[in-house]
Amino acid sequence: MRIAALCLFVLCFSASAQESGTVTIYATGEWSKKTQAKALLGTFKGDAPSFATLFDGKEKFAYILPGQFISIELPRGKHVLSASREFVYPDGKAPVELTIEPGGHYFYRMKVRGSKAFAWQGHQAIGHLDLVSCKDAQDEAAGHKPISLKNVEKNKRSAVVDLDSFPKCK
Repeated sequence: MRIAALCLFVLCFSASAQESGTVTIYATGEWSKKTQAKALLGTFKGDAPSFATLFDGKEKFAYILPGQFISIELPRGKHVLSASREFVYPDGKAPVELTIEPGGHYFYRMKVRGSKAFAWQGHQAIGHLDLVSCKDAQDEAAGHKPISLKNVEKNKRSAVVDLDSFPKCK
């Protein structure tokens, strides 16, 4: 009886694992004291450090800082991801539509684009998620650190894949 129950558990667990895919999102740029000072003085030039709130559909998922990544398990099917410099849903600006295939792994680079790098300078800064190859993600983010769970919405934490380092290519 115990063996049958164990087999049923393993079968159900492996079936559910096959019904999801992994999405890894990493934030570009750096957020040093020098960068902060330039931002406050309005003298920052170039790509903004990419800290933004990540949304799955209209639900807030996590707040990602430059030099960090998050890997999440999403159920198979269609999803809409977006990012916003503000803490509110970006209302359809620059969404990424993706279809999760069972066992798939998708890599997205998160960047912030806008007429000025920082929204508090009175300009719109929109988060963009760009699909990249695993190799490109490795080249750009191999040294990134995993996101702190305190930056993930409590009801979304179970979807976070616990990793110590950036995922390797298969």
